[in-house]
Amino acid sequence: GNGDLYISFRNKDETWSEPVNLGENINGAGNERYPYVSPDGKYLFFVSDKVDEELTGNAVKTLKQYKEKYNNHGNGWCDVYWVDAKFILRLKPKEVNDK
Repeated sequence: GNGDLYISFRNKDETWSEPVNLGENINGAGNERYPYVSPDGKYLFFVSDKVDEELTGNAVKTLKQYKEKYNNHGNGWCDVYWVDAKFILRLKPKEVNDK
């Protein structure tokens, strides 16, 4: 993508692990930015300017259809997304020790 999100983990010795890309389920062809994990650690929020494929392909045939698509998510105007943050633990390198 143009601007991907990464995560780094703090090691037991207070250094940081190498950054790990959050993967294609988070990072798309657009710019993903402004990541935030909820205080309870359950959710990852981020902003993306990804564009729905229907806006770039031939699926939208009329001006009315285009307006409906353009006024919804996936229009390239930085929508806010949220996902369950459990996947982050699977990205944690083995050499990073828990505190």
